[in-house]
Amino acid sequence: MNETALLYDLAVVMTAAGVAALVAHAFNQPKILGYILAGVVIGPHTPPFSFVHNEATIQTLADLGILFLMFSLGLEFNLRRLRAVGRTAFITAVLDVTLMLYIGYEVGRWFGWGGLESLFLGAVICDSSTTVLAKLLRELNKSQERFAHIVYATTLVEDLLAIALIAVLTGVASTGSLQGGPVAVRMAILAVFLVVVLVVGLLLVPRLLTRVARYRNDELLVIVVLALAFGVSLLAVQLELSLALGAFLIGAITAESGLIGRIELLVAPLRHMFTAVFLMAIGLLIQPALMVQYLLPIVGVAAVIIAAKWVNCSVGSFLSGNDLGTSFRVGIAMGQVAEFAFIIAALGLSLKATRPDVYQVAVGAAVLSVIVNPYMIRHADRLAALARRLVPANIRQTLEVYTHWIHQLREESADTPLAQTVRRSLRLVIINTAFIAALFMGAGYAARHEGVMVDLPFGSDSRRGFLWLATVLLALPFYVANFRKTQALGMLLAEVTIPPSNQTGWARHLRALVGALTLFLGVAGMALLTFLLSSAFLPSARALVVLVATVAVVTGLSWRMLVRVYARAQGEVRDLFAREAPTAHHPSLPATIGALLDRDVDAVVVPSRSPVIGKSIPGIQLRTTTGATVVSIERGTDILLNPDFSVTLESNDRVLLMGEPAQIDAVREMFRERDG
Repeated sequence: MNETALLYDLAVVMTAAGVAALVAHAFNQPKILGYILAGVVIGPHTPPFSFVHNEATIQTLADLGILFLMFSLGLEFNLRRLRAVGRTAFITAVLDVTLMLYIGYEVGRWFGWGGLESLFLGAVICDSSTTVLAKLLRELNKSQERFAHIVYATTLVEDLLAIALIAVLTGVASTGSLQGGPVAVRMAILAVFLVVVLVVGLLLVPRLLTRVARYRNDELLVIVVLALAFGVSLLAVQLELSLALGAFLIGAITAESGLIGRIELLVAPLRHMFTAVFLMAIGLLIQPALMVQYLLPIVGVAAVIIAAKWVNCSVGSFLSGNDLGTSFRVGIAMGQVAEFAFIIAALGLSLKATRPDVYQVAVGAAVLSVIVNPYMIRHADRLAALARRLVPANIRQTLEVYTHWIHQLREESADTPLAQTVRRSLRLVIINTAFIAALFMGAGYAARHEGVMVDLPFGSDSRRGFLWLATVLLALPFYVANFRKTQALGMLLAEVTIPPSNQTGWARHLRALVGALTLFLGVAGMALLTFLLSSAFLPSARALVVLVATVAVVTGLSWRMLVRVYARAQGEVRDLFAREAPTAHHPSLPATIGALLDRDVDAVVVPSRSPVIGKSIPGIQLRTTTGATVVSIERGTDILLNPDFSVTLESNDRVLLMGEPAQIDAVREMFRERDG
């Protein structure tokens, strides 16, 4: 019976999604809007009855939509781009979240809500949806524009801040006061997760996928990719982090394998299906009767979301050095909230921190912002130009001077070699410390679950000692690396404190003191961190002395080997980032399909004044005339396989062809622009 109910619900949702997509396409409207409205129609709150029996099942399938969409976004938005817009994203996200929290709180108080309810409203409206924006910008062919890269990075930073907010709100709602401990723990877990997943992923995943791709077996490749995506996403969920964050990270790591085109081609059908389910699930949350009852508060909060985020994010983007046009586009795109808004709103209801009507206002405003946002982004260029014209000329000139000054300041403030060395050493110390913390967190999990260690033939104290020793030995390469980096930092600080030109006796002694003190503080810090992280499974003092002595002996005997192992891993990551960034799916797709067919495939772009524009592939008798075979047509983000009479060629289409070089050249001649 349950299987039948699942099949029934999925059939209803996909049928409604298909109808909605067709209607939206026919009227040239965003498919996002069609999916949400279709969810309202079939939902449990729309008369005469609900077409969906089990909303929880649909919500589970919707989570798959978030996973596939964020994974695909990670494939496009590689780590180099994230690093390039990181400063802008951080400034914009922090400013936006802070101001939206305050604005939401004040709006709630103006409505007459309690302080806690107003705080939850601020949290609901502070985080723009990465998932909705990814779908929308793809659909509108804007995903590769600069403002889109800033938007993606900003929403990811906002997601991280939303995770911290959830921890804060849970503590406040449960205890009635703000507790810093749980928030600090949550942020530490988040930092460790980011560092470990990125570094381990960059070391292993590209190499694994490259080896799998050599078999030229699509089934094998897609199963391995899905295993990685689901595995990292599950790890994020188990750590009470964001499913979207885990999927995005593994997507960005997968992009470093250089197989973007082939993987996108294989994952695209799953992404399309489950993204539609995700958007339909948003529609299922809407209660039309309550929407009408609380229409004015819903419209008011939605207007606040759109307007305030436009202003906040435009200002944040501009302050970080972007021009007015780009900044306005960023602000326009950020004017909506979705999945984290629903999560936070549901959290407030479950903790009895908010009333049901507050929940409906929050959800209704979030859904309304998602409905309006596609039209805002579609006309973003026009709206940005209008907003720019409304700025008085003298103020606009002053702002342009500021933008130029920021860019000039960045160029002039290029780091000295010494500053670069110090920053690189500090970054490596942080990364090593994150790995040490991850290992001890894993050991702490094992210590808390007695079943993991119960089969060992020791007593309780001996089991804890064995676990502590094993963890320290596994972390030994990172301890050794931190020791060496701290030693090097001490020498650098000594040189900065007392210039090398000063060779007096007191100067040499002072340099030695600075170096030794830096090393001592670093070692003491690592020892304290180890004690705190392993406090849950520390053995007795006598056993600990023996274990520390054992670690010291092992370290002395294997020092050179540990240094070589760490240096090799560090070199692998450095080499990976030194390579040219993998290109997006357009340039790599000919090679992708060539690999799939085990044949040479090339692409020819249709020029803007080509005589074949408006004609179909069969209509121009391409195969008969040239001997080449058309594999597909790339048009924006769409891939049209095996085009027939219904598909006519358009300017800038990329036609993928299979044939001999002479046949491909004949197609180029056929497509060549004609004068007049």
